[in-house]
Amino acid sequence: MYDSHIAILLTEKKINFPLLHMGIRSASAKIKRHLALSAPPAPVETVAQVEETKPEVETPAETNTATSDPELDSIMDQLLTELIEYFGPAAKFVFEDAVIQWETKYVRSKNNVPELGEFLQEELDTPEEKRAFSQFVTKILR
Repeated sequence: MYDSHIAILLTEKKINFPLLHMGIRSASAKIKRHLALSAPPAPVETVAQVEETKPEVETPAETNTATSDPELDSIMDQLLTELIEYFGPAAKFVFEDAVIQWETKYVRSKNNVPELGEFLQEELDTPEEKRAFSQFVTKILR
């Protein structure tokens, strides 16, 4: 829905915009999955074909998807699990938004996880929550 549709909601002035945003994102994901399942299968490329079409210089965004670091994945899972304590089911969306912001400014690596923690701290309400989350990030990076 992000680039191809506009969602219009007619309602009263008092509306929970974060909840509406989560609902639209959830619907978008389901629509994309449905379209992917109903689309014809893509032709399978061999490793040689992929290497031929790969650009010589990779941007940070391309590097992010090309590498898979199990240690970084574990840290990301721990961060998401901790966020569930603060945001409940909405934690996934808060986390995804923060990761997108993080990846636009930093290379996806374990060394840059503290900066991701800063993006996530901005979403927390109280100074105590921010301090506790900062300590958690420091603890999991040891």
